Amino acid sequence: MGIDWWTFGFQAVNVLILIAILSRFLFKPVADVIAERQEAARKLMDEATGERARASVALGEAQAEARRQAEARDARLSEAQAAAEAAGRQALEAARAEAQRIVTEARADIERLRSAERKRADQRASQLAVEIAARLLARAPSGELVVGFAEGLCKALAALPESARAEIGAGAPARLMVSHALSEAGRARVAELVSHALGRPVELAFEVDPSLIAGLEIETAHAKVSNNLREDLRRIREELEREPG
Repeated sequence: MGIDWWTFGFQAVNVLILIAILSRFLFKPVADVIAERQEAARKLMDEATGERARASVALGEAQAEARRQAEARDARLSEAQAAAEAAGRQALEAARAEAQRIVTEARADIERLRSAERKRADQRASQLAVEIAARLLARAPSGELVVGFAEGLCKALAALPESARAEIGAGAPARLMVSHALSEAGRARVAELVSHALGRPVELAFEVDPSLIAGLEIETAHAKVSNNLREDLRRIREELEREPG
């Protein structure tokens, strides 16, 4: 079988023309499209890489911010806990101080009550002692209860200034209070003692005052001299009721 070189040539030319046509109208557009797609894909990849980098940076910043917020929260919690503990300690100290104050005041109140009760007891005891003394002396002879106090009265009269002694019995009888009525002899004895104390005769006006209990008392316009059981018991009671120290 022989080869038709003309046919073969035409077929080769046709193939070349077909390749040229395909290259011109198919391969090149397809290659351009592929290149454009590749470029677009590359851009997308670049953009994705950039977004990923930015996302990574944002993630790091977010994590750093989260750590800062956590640290700030922990610091606030620590401060709040410390403040709460300090407030608790202050409240505890205040409660202890208040309790101590209440105890101190209670002790002071108890001591005041005890002191007041002791004082009342002392007053009752002194009053009772005064009453007992008064009752015992009331059993003594009435004249002796007056005359026996006259010497003490005369000593007090003698100790008065001269001007005060001169007023007693000057121009009128001196008023002499006695706890009990005296006999003539008793009045004479008392008048003798008073006149001796004043250094001159003195007329006396005797008046009975049972509140004196025992003894006597003389009054002038500017002086009063007494020596009686009422005054003695009053001084004793005041001494007994006086606070120690």
